[in-house]
Amino acid sequence: MHKQVQSSDTVQRLSHELLLLLARFADEDDEASVIRLFRETVNSIHGSELMGEFRDHPDGPNLPLATARSCFGGYPLRDAPHTLSPEMITMLRAAAHAVAVILESNATRNEVRTREHRLERDIEVATRELSAQTESYRLVLDNMQEAIYLWELGSDGALRCMEANAAASRMLGYGRDELVGLRPADLTGDSARRSVADCLPRLHRESRCSFATVHVASDGAGVPVQVEAYALATDAAFYVVSRVLRAAE
Repeated sequence: MHKQVQSSDTVQRLSHELLLLLARFADEDDEASVIRLFRETVNSIHGSELMGEFRDHPDGPNLPLATARSCFGGYPLRDAPHTLSPEMITMLRAAAHAVAVILESNATRNEVRTREHRLERDIEVATRELSAQTESYRLVLDNMQEAIYLWELGSDGALRCMEANAAASRMLGYGRDELVGLRPADLTGDSARRSVADCLPRLHRESRCSFATVHVASDGAGVPVQVEAYALATDAAFYVVSRVLRAAE
């Protein structure tokens, strides 16, 4: 009778300690520490070496505990049928199952965190490479003597300037930021003057065209120019590159 009361007290104490331990495990990333603490807690409350060292393939009576690295495994239980009540066995197996779930969850979380860190590194590397490529691209464009514009065809069917080089700014007296976002007709200042937009049907058919027109500088002066336009089509977008030279006087 006394032995049964003592066993019940042990189960209650162990249950309480394991609940506290499981709460700690939720934030524990080290699988080995989780396995060790679980065994030490059970043995400490039981007052003897009830559980042996965790093994991937234990021999004899054991308490199974699947881990992130081991599909099968457990703690050998020393003389379990003689020293543990059915209530104790049930409680220990439930606790071990909870530990296994926590370990799997933490392993998944660590894998996600690792993938996120790898993705962050990849993005950082790609950003640096893109920045270097952009600087090289900008250096080439800004050292060209003729004005260069890059236009994108929007979903509304209108072309808008995405990029303009230093020569374009010098020719018309506008800053690059002022040119980006303009429509071709904004450069001519008069819808009656021909612009790249008027060549869209031909660019779709033949991918290139050339024409003479007049662009308007920031001071209002007309600048006669010769324009060569080239289409760049992708699966996702349609672009036009225009090369602009001052017309011979």
